[in-house]
Amino acid sequence: MQVDEEKIRELALKELKLYIDLNSLLDEEERCVDLSDVEGLMDVLRRKQRIISEQEMLQGLWAEVASAMGIKDGRESISFWNALAQRLGEEGYRQIVKKVEEIRNLVSRLLEREREIQLRLEGQVGELRQKLLTLQKGRQAFRGYIKHDGASG
Repeated sequence: MQVDEEKIRELALKELKLYIDLNSLLDEEERCVDLSDVEGLMDVLRRKQRIISEQEMLQGLWAEVASAMGIKDGRESISFWNALAQRLGEEGYRQIVKKVEEIRNLVSRLLEREREIQLRLEGQVGELRQKLLTLQKGRQAFRGYIKHDGASG
């Protein structure tokens, strides 16, 4: 893979778009959790999995960029960014770093939202379990009453 500024910028923009798409899916996931829409939630989770697969593919492309520059450590290493700065020049490097910082900030916010939604979902699962348990106890009491009433009547 040839290492040039345009390809790296494209890669950063594709990654940013994936996280923006993931943010939209989190909006849908949150609505599904609020509405207890299990079917909708499963659909959102399937679509999230596709985005995660695309993100993994992009990580592979970043690894190719690192490899093309002779860097073994990948995008998260200092050596990657130093080599990139040398190849792109100051202005090109600054633009890429700005996009990557935007991606990192978005990812941080997404992870926080994901945790909040997960906690809400876990709370709802607890409520649902409690309702089912109450319903089950009510049925047992009703059956006991019918048995008892049938035996004495």
